[in-house]
Amino acid sequence: MSAQLEEDKLSPPQSFLDMHRYLHFAVREMMSVDDTINIKHLKQLFLHLCLRRVIWDGSLMDKAQQSLFPSAEKPDFQDYLEYYHSDINDLAGMLSSAIRNNANTEAIKILVRDANINLAEIVDQLKWLNQVDDRRSSMNMDVISDLKPLLQ
Repeated sequence: MSAQLEEDKLSPPQSFLDMHRYLHFAVREMMSVDDTINIKHLKQLFLHLCLRRVIWDGSLMDKAQQSLFPSAEKPDFQDYLEYYHSDINDLAGMLSSAIRNNANTEAIKILVRDANINLAEIVDQLKWLNQVDDRRSSMNMDVISDLKPLLQ
C-alpha cells in the first residue's frame, strides 16, 4: 500500500486542497446519514472546515496573507453559506466565528449579499426568537453583536 501512496503522491498544495474537498464531502454525508445523535459534533466539524476555508483564503482575511485556496477552488465560502442559510442560528454562529477570526467584513458582507441572505431580517428573527423562549432558542447576544459590521 505504501508503494502505491508514493506513486500517487500529490504535491502538498494539491493534496491539501483535495483533503479539504474530501472532508467537506464526508462531513456533509455523515450529517445527512446521522442527523440525530452526533449532529452537534458533525456541525462543529463543518464549522471548523468553514473557518479553515475563511482563514486560509487570503481574499477573505483582513491581514494580507498568501492564499492556500485558488479563487475557483470548491467548496468555496459560497458553498458554506448555502449550507448555513437553512439554519439562522448556525448561520449567525458561523459568521460571528469568521469575524472573530479576523475575516474581512467587507468581503464577507459582499458574499452574504450575493447569496441573497438578508442578514438584517435574520438578526431581527434571532432577537425575536430569544425573546419568545430564550431556553429553546438560546442565542448568545454577543453573536448578534459580532454581526453589526456586516449590517452597516
